[in-house]
Amino acid sequence: MSHPLDVLVVDDTIADLHLLTHLLSTAGYRTCVAQTGQLAIRSIQAQRPDLVMLKVNLPDMDGYTVCSRLKLDRAVRNIPIILISAPDQSFNKAKAFEVGAVDYVTKPYQVEEVLARIDLHLTHHRLQRQLEAQNRELLRMEERWQLLIKGTRDGVFDWNVQTGELLMSAQYHAMLGYGEQDLPQRFETWEDLLHPEDRDRSLRLLDDYLHRRVPTYTDEFRLRCRDGQYCWVLARGQANWDDRGRPTRVVGAHQDISDRKRTEVALQHQLNKTLLVGHITDKIRQSLDSHHVFQTAARQIGEAFRSNRCVIHVYYPPPLNTIPFVAEHLIGDVESILHLFIPIEDNPHAQQLLAQEGAIASDDVFAEPLLQSAAPLCRQVGIRSMLAVGTFYRGKPNGVIGVHQCDRYRQWTTDEIELMEAVAAQLGIAIAQADMLEAEIQRREELAQKNAALDRAKQSAEAANRAKSTFLANMSHELRTPLNAILGFAQLLDQDPELNAAQRHQIDIILRSGEHLLGLINDVLEMCKIDAGQMALQLTDIDLPKLLRDLENMFRLQVEAKGVTFQVDWGELPQQIISDEGKLRQILINLLSNAIKFTEQGRIVLRVRASLVESPQDKLAQATPPSVIIHFAVEDTGVGIAASELDTLFKMFTQAEAGRQSGRGTGLGLAISQRFAHLLGGEISVVSTVGVGSTFRFSIVAQQGHSPQSFAAPLARRVVGLLAGQPTYRVLVVDDQPDNCQIVVEFLSQVGFDVQTATNGWEAIAHWRQWHPHLIVMDMRMPVMSGYEAVRMIRQQQQIDESLAPVARSTKIIALTASAFEEQRPDIMAVGCDDVVYKPLRVHDLYRAIATQLGVEYRYEQPAIAPVPPSQAPGRTPVCQDLHVMPADWRAKLRHAALLLSSEECCALIQQIPPQHAALAAALETLVDDFQFNVLMSLTCQEDPSC
Repeated sequence: MSHPLDVLVVDDTIADLHLLTHLLSTAGYRTCVAQTGQLAIRSIQAQRPDLVMLKVNLPDMDGYTVCSRLKLDRAVRNIPIILISAPDQSFNKAKAFEVGAVDYVTKPYQVEEVLARIDLHLTHHRLQRQLEAQNRELLRMEERWQLLIKGTRDGVFDWNVQTGELLMSAQYHAMLGYGEQDLPQRFETWEDLLHPEDRDRSLRLLDDYLHRRVPTYTDEFRLRCRDGQYCWVLARGQANWDDRGRPTRVVGAHQDISDRKRTEVALQHQLNKTLLVGHITDKIRQSLDSHHVFQTAARQIGEAFRSNRCVIHVYYPPPLNTIPFVAEHLIGDVESILHLFIPIEDNPHAQQLLAQEGAIASDDVFAEPLLQSAAPLCRQVGIRSMLAVGTFYRGKPNGVIGVHQCDRYRQWTTDEIELMEAVAAQLGIAIAQADMLEAEIQRREELAQKNAALDRAKQSAEAANRAKSTFLANMSHELRTPLNAILGFAQLLDQDPELNAAQRHQIDIILRSGEHLLGLINDVLEMCKIDAGQMALQLTDIDLPKLLRDLENMFRLQVEAKGVTFQVDWGELPQQIISDEGKLRQILINLLSNAIKFTEQGRIVLRVRASLVESPQDKLAQATPPSVIIHFAVEDTGVGIAASELDTLFKMFTQAEAGRQSGRGTGLGLAISQRFAHLLGGEISVVSTVGVGSTFRFSIVAQQGHSPQSFAAPLARRVVGLLAGQPTYRVLVVDDQPDNCQIVVEFLSQVGFDVQTATNGWEAIAHWRQWHPHLIVMDMRMPVMSGYEAVRMIRQQQQIDESLAPVARSTKIIALTASAFEEQRPDIMAVGCDDVVYKPLRVHDLYRAIATQLGVEYRYEQPAIAPVPPSQAPGRTPVCQDLHVMPADWRAKLRHAALLLSSEECCALIQQIPPQHAALAAALETLVDDFQFNVLMSLTCQEDPSC
């Protein structure tokens, strides 16, 4: 095929999606996927694939319903749909065809059958080429044509050139509808039956053949039938010549090819229509500016129909209920009618156009019943014939197209009507898109006039949160891949012992900023998983006291900046528990952040208690013993929440009155926290009094972890090499991105590994067979051949190829992926990987994974100094509260820069601090480096009574 055809695969089973998309991609098709019926409908309406493979049993609606809805959509109803059913599921074949499916396949897939069925229903993409191939085949058949074909339905003839006698078979007469005695057996009879438009050409061709100017006789012409109609005939003949070269006899056959000709004509009409609609649509969609869209549409439609006038209306529903002109294209000596007002009331023609998705063709406007009341207006503007159609978007009218013939009466053909309806469908979409764009532009302009840059940033964040999960997953890969290069090379630079203090501080800023950016990306993906219902627990051992101390250090600066007391109170707790640390940490961060935000005086307390699971009837006691219930409570003396708002507090995008007045937040934190608490086996509850404060409580069920000694946090020591006495390990790094590949190569080479590289799966397999690496670091997403396919093929060859070297038979594979979805880990491990390391790459994760798989031992750099206690960290220094040394206008500018989240403006202002207050400048720079803009705003407000 000249270009790949698009096939949409709709299946909620990931493994089946991978199987079918791989099958189709291998066969040369271009595939896209959807996992729900709603996503499938939107994707089909937006992309219009050539064919749809649709699973019957989907989570939101079954395949029958999806198929039925699509068949109601004029724009996509002709796309062939093949239903997919499983052998253990009920499948109603009659219903499948009734709702519009063209075929069905059953799992497990039979490759040949699936491809054959897909190819069968995509033949309309290749009809023109097949028709040309058929014509070539007919020409080849003509060379082998025999003198006489008996027992066929073709009409056989025998012409005596010398006498003019023409013998025609019974089938010949029947083909034209005549009896055997109705036609004189003379050559002149055939001449008389020829269509006038074909006579001269056909006689000239026959004469050329008889005089041997052409080697063969093959012709197509029309013969008059008994009913006065004409049928198309394919004539093939063979002549005999005498010794003097004079033709004596011609025998041959006439085949009725009327059906083929009708098909050719229909195909040509359809092709012309498709090309014209495509041309007009392309012109319309070159701009989303409404004026340009309307004027372009009027010009293209007017020229396509060669009409005197083409007008475009837009429709404004009640209370306006009007259809004003918005564009006009004139050909010839006709006047413009843009100044006229066309009413809808008492106008049945306009009302009908807005009520039906079909054109109204009026060959004579004065004989059109719907236009009786408008006859004077038609006479005034010179309209004789009119073709009009409404434009619709999602079943609702949004405009009208009118084509006027003023110089004559015109009979509108079926092709013209269908073309007008096809163009209207596209223009309806374009009008809707232009309207939506104008509305969005207007909304943004109004928003920009009313709100500061922080509000625009919030809108952008909320818009990003509503993006679809598949889009976010792809974007995460695109973001995490370059971030891998940033953090990877920063880690390499950080290991350079020759760096001075300033350079090391700058690299620390890069690393902290990169980690902060990575955290933001992961938060957005968490919302994606919530929206897609794909959240899952990632259980690990958690040092619970350490987690609480980290949270205390994280928030103490913010709390103290507001003059509020902060206390973390815990009783006797297990040192280690098994739970999802990320989700538990996020719940606590959300609750503490809210407490700090809405507490201006008093105290904030985080209380933590533990109790054993004693009764199996306890609804929280679902984990396998030994289990504990950890109880958390966040108490504050803040503004409180009204009782009327408690029922909606945990809904998405919903904020209490205090949150709305603050102008910050998206209303997602508590909703996410509640979802996470459910996953951890608990529930969040709140008790609050306006003006007194709030207490949020939740519990989680966790298993007691391993002894704290086995999970003591080691010092973060840099790996500087491999211990002596170990073999030289060969490591193959496979990544299509040169920067990412170089990072891994640098990390491995500098500690003593022997490293080679490959850029895709095929190269990886070739290197593996020739070089026999001990370990492969395999990127999973690559062109040519993905990491999934390469790992699967390596594991298969390890099992069946007995000629492989021992090292090649035991090669370990560590997957390297930029996907942030931990839920994909089972799929990666299932293809044969031994471990997974995520991008952006953390070097200690890579070293740890290699040590686990190969058993290597490292040499570590000895720490030069002990770590700085948290109490001495720059962010804790009280000089942050000494902003009164700077003028009030300077403090106001710093507060405004923090409000705009502008690191550049903040740093420029900090550089204005006199040298004698260097400690204050250093502390403020640390807050900017750590993106603590809310702390900066709190500090500047504390020094400004008017804030």
